[in-house]
Amino acid sequence: MHHRLLFCLRCALVCLVMLVPCLWPMQCCAADDGLVFATERMPPLTLGELGREAHGGMIQNMLREVFGRLGREVRLELMPFARALRTVKAGQADGVPLLIRTPERESFLVYTDEVVRDRECFYYRPDRLGDFTWDGYGDLEGLMVGLVHGYEYTRPFMTAVDQGQVSVEYAPDSEANLRKLVAGRVDIVLEGDFQFMAVMENHPEWRGDIRRALPEVGAYAWHMGLSRSRPDAAGLVRDINRVLRDMREDGTMDRIFGREGE
Repeated sequence: MHHRLLFCLRCALVCLVMLVPCLWPMQCCAADDGLVFATERMPPLTLGELGREAHGGMIQNMLREVFGRLGREVRLELMPFARALRTVKAGQADGVPLLIRTPERESFLVYTDEVVRDRECFYYRPDRLGDFTWDGYGDLEGLMVGLVHGYEYTRPFMTAVDQGQVSVEYAPDSEANLRKLVAGRVDIVLEGDFQFMAVMENHPEWRGDIRRALPEVGAYAWHMGLSRSRPDAAGLVRDINRVLRDMREDGTMDRIFGREGE
């Protein structure tokens, strides 16, 4: 009886060992059906806490609409933007939902067509600079301009910075950048409309203290970037581009980003 029990147990163990490899591919395939994107926290573009999954926002809505039309699941993780880039570069996430296309990022990202267009403007405190306007970078002489680590800025502006025409100081994110402006630690800041809108969502008390300076510094397209570590990245980008065209034509993209009627 004892020997028979041991024999049955050994048979069950062998069957279990043989069964595990069969189950594992199914689990992997189930995980591969969904995609994980990473970006920073920017209400109302992304809602949630750093280090956790986003629970709403314009970017979250855009991702769900795009991949919903493709029949794919998608998840958006929130982290500092520079870390998001490193995570995607290391192949630990599938992509970044919105970012500017740069040659440096081409090595690890495949870009979609334009998702949405943003403009870059100077913001300032009128109680310090009055009715500030500018016609050229020479008008910024003697002023400290706040920028954000990891962000890309228009080439003419960065050329002026590299040539010493403009003095700049960096902050870790847009909220810290604008906080320095409010505190008087920088004279003006350079921010995209979406980033500015995101910070004002959290700090409505700053709205009366900050004004946009015209003309705009530049306008640029935001793209979705897919990790080159995905074997299907090129094909997936083609599918995404088709959906993006449909969303622009049927008005879905304007509705998501609050640009109806523009």
